[in-house]
Amino acid sequence: MWRSLKKAVRNRSTSRKSEGPQDEATSAVAPDRSKGSGLYSLSNKKSGEDDTDAEPFEVDIVAIHGLNGDAYETWTHHRSQKLWLRDMLPQDMPGARVYTYSYPSQLLFSRSTATISDYAMKLLAYLNSIRASRERRPIVFVAHDLGGIVLKQALLLAQIDPNYLSILESTIGILFFATPHRGVRGILDLGILLGNALDVGLRASGARVLTGKTTRKDLLSNLSANSEILRNISTSFRHLLGRFAIFTFYETEETRPMGRLIVDQDSAMMGVQGEKLIGIFANHTDMCRFDSKDNADYVVIVSAIQQLCREVCHDPSLRGSGKAAVRMLNNVDVNEYRSSLPKRIDGTCQWILHTPECHS
Repeated sequence: MWRSLKKAVRNRSTSRKSEGPQDEATSAVAPDRSKGSGLYSLSNKKSGEDDTDAEPFEVDIVAIHGLNGDAYETWTHHRSQKLWLRDMLPQDMPGARVYTYSYPSQLLFSRSTATISDYAMKLLAYLNSIRASRERRPIVFVAHDLGGIVLKQALLLAQIDPNYLSILESTIGILFFATPHRGVRGILDLGILLGNALDVGLRASGARVLTGKTTRKDLLSNLSANSEILRNISTSFRHLLGRFAIFTFYETEETRPMGRLIVDQDSAMMGVQGEKLIGIFANHTDMCRFDSKDNADYVVIVSAIQQLCREVCHDPSLRGSGKAAVRMLNNVDVNEYRSSLPKRIDGTCQWILHTPECHS
């Protein structure tokens, strides 16, 4: 994220001189967002066209970037320029269709007023359009940062809208990368500091400063530690747990120049039974970028996706409600369930003990 912020200042000061009139929100933050919002395919071949003898994985894999992220750059390793979702994953998942979702999450110089619900609804609409003839095809989601919140909101909306219910029922697993389920401490203060610093930098460079907001404080507020929106989404989402596997990846290195973890482990983890918690030895930005198939973190991630597909995709009995029932049975701890039950109030149901008809 920090690289994109620095790029914003540099592009903002030069774009009007070298590129002529264009959309400022696009040019100021990330030129490769020129395609606009959408769901873009990253797999070269359609399902069934693979010429490999490897086992086919009939699954859709959908990646969702985070705050100030990009549908391509978020997943691209800077030195090798490898976009693992396109350059590596399709080879390890023959038969899979891989997509990346682009939405306007720019933090700086954005004219967008779209909300988390707007992002979620658009994701559902795009998914429906590519799955019209194969709406029961299993789905694995890969979500970074704000993308995980957008995904949770989308699945909650799918639950109550029959037009999108098949998307929820087809979801077999989610890989969360540093998703701030409990918010980010001090994110509003950080946003204000960034906005002020950019204003100063732009004036010093002689660039014209946009009138209106420099920073999208509404998005920052939604991701703050005391966010009511986050709390409501997380509370409602717990009712969906058991339907799909959860893999949680958290950052273990500080992000410069902030000198801190952006999303700490406590906020990144959902804290639910069955959640698989894995640390990535990288900062918030680099944790979802891999330079080769030999990268240890990539191996863990692709193995998790393959395992999900082998368990569910190759066993039709583990689809829909059957899949949910099996996962719920496997995840229930009887002793923990009993301890969660409310205690009996003294005197309750004593009449049963004194009624002969109730005794065998």
